Parts: sequence; structure tokens; C-alpha cells
Amino acid sequence: MRLLFLCIFLLCTLNAENEGAEKRAFLMKRAKESSNGVIDHITKGEFRKHVAEGPREYGIMLFLTVLGSESSCKICGQVHSATEELARALNARDVDSAESVFVIEIDYTASHAIISELGLDRVPQVLYVPKTKSSRSVALQDLIASLGQKYQHSMMTGYEMDNFVEFINKAGKLNIDLAQPVGKVEVIVFFAIIISTLVLVYMTWNIIDQIRRNMLLYAVVGVAFYCFCIGGGMYSRIRNTPYMGGTSKSPEYIQRQSRSQYTVEGYLMGIANFIGGIGVFLYVLANKISTGRIQARIIKYLPSFIGAGLFFFSWYSILSVYNIKAPHYRMGFVGMTG
Repeated sequence: MRLLFLCIFLLCTLNAENEGAEKRAFLMKRAKESSNGVIDHITKGEFRKHVAEGPREYGIMLFLTVLGSESSCKICGQVHSATEELARALNARDVDSAESVFVIEIDYTASHAIISELGLDRVPQVLYVPKTKSSRSVALQDLIASLGQKYQHSMMTGYEMDNFVEFINKAGKLNIDLAQPVGKVEVIVFFAIIISTLVLVYMTWNIIDQIRRNMLLYAVVGVAFYCFCIGGGMYSRIRNTPYMGGTSKSPEYIQRQSRSQYTVEGYLMGIANFIGGIGVFLYVLANKISTGRIQARIIKYLPSFIGAGLFFFSWYSILSVYNIKAPHYRMGFVGMTG
């Protein structure tokens, strides 16, 4: 009797291994057939078999998005770009089955049946479906809940390829490294640049010495750095925010959310603050010149309204951007009626 149970167990194990290898070969073929490595054309039956059912000798990076010209999801387009980049990098690797990860993207527009059965309540969602030796099947409507928070990527941590790779390694306990190895040519070019830079510095040292003695330059650079920080530049670097949003036909430079921003938005706010600072400086200087308190040859005939105009332009620009991010502010007329 024990021998019979052992034979049945071994037979089931072999069947599970064969099925897992067959499913992995199917996804590998579909990924190679795709122009960008993303498996985005999959039926509900194929999705159920290769994603929701075990065994799986592979992990799945699952992207649930809403794309298309009629989509109002701005982040979905950025996530889609990162999806393609991730899929190409993963497919370029030569790895064994232990680190096989396939990228599957389910678009609501093209795969309405799958999205509806999953019970998706928000987009985009990024999930990692880990590999398993179990043959247990999970109903599609229970798939997202069964994975838990551990296998759900939070968009607050970023949605670029590096963020997703870090998430895969953490959730799947893998060690995927997509960094390209440094070749001999890169090493030679690197040292050539270093040597050339040192020679250039030596030959132009007198010019560099004159520049570093220019206090006006220090003032401009210091103010620019200050405006970069208060404009949100440091926030963008720390939070790794996307450069811009929207699509190529309809770009978006201002994030319409009060708790986040695009990188270009931070630069624009830094420039606005810098222009405002210059405006204040010129306004004060023009008034001092007009009263004879100081002498200035270059801007002797500078009208006061130029400095005031620059300051007003800066103030209005910052106020307009804030109003885009928080429409209830109503350009400062909060709570006012009539």
C-alpha cells in the first residue's frame, strides 16, 4: 500500500513538473513573439491557466492598466513605458527557470473580460505573482486578494523600471540585476575622458582662477540652487518623480494632484522663483538709483516697473500652478462668493 502511494505521489510530481515546464515554454514563446517582450494579447482561458493556476516555474509581473486614446489615466501611459523597458531587459537575460520572470500587461480596453472578472476597482495596479509548485487554482475574482499587500506594488514608491526591479527582487526573493557589464571600450573611454579633463584644466587654469574669484557668479549659482530646492527639485530627486505626464500628443507638465508633482514642474517653479527674486532685486536697485543713493552705469536708466513686472509675473505663475493642482483655491478667492 505504501509503495502504491509513493508511486502515485511520484507520478503526480512528474506531471506537475511537466505541466510547469510546458506553461513556462508557452509564455517564453509569447514573449519572444512580442515586439517589445510584453505579453499583452492573452485570452481569459490562457490567463487563468498560466497566471491563476499552478504549478508555475516562473514569476509574473502583472500590470493592470487602462490605455487607449479615450483613457483619462495619465500614470497608465508612464507605467506602460516602464513595462516595455522592463520586458526588454528581462528577455535579454540568459537565466535559468529559478529567475524566470514574465511581464504580462492587461489593458481594460483590449481585455475587458479579464479585468471585469478580476474585480478591478482602480488603475493602474502592479502585482507580482510568485512561482509555486502547488497545483492549486485561484479564482480570478480572488486573485488580487489572495496575493496580499506583499505582492502589490505601491505607486507611491515610483513607477520606473528600477522601481519595479527592486519590487520583484523583494517580493520574489530574487537577485535580478539588469545592469550592463562594463566592457573594455567603456573603461578606455572613461580614462581618456579623465586624462583629457586634467589636461584641459591645466591649460585653462588662469581662466578658471579668474572665474572662481567672481563673487557675482557665486551669488547667481547660490540663488539658482536655492530656487531649485524651494521649487521642488529636491523632492523630485528624492521621490524619483516622472519627468512629465500625459502622452506624446497631449503632454502634461503640471501634476493635477496636490501631493505630487512632475520633475519638469519643479524646474518651472524654480525658474519662477528665480525670476521673482531678480524682479525684487531690480526694483529695489532702480529705486535706489533714482534717489541718487547709489551709482550704476549699466542699469542707470532702468525703470522701476520692469522689476515690479518680473515679480508680478513670478507671483502669478506660482499662483496659477497652485490653482491647477488645487482648483478649490480659486486663485486666492477661497470662501468668497458673489
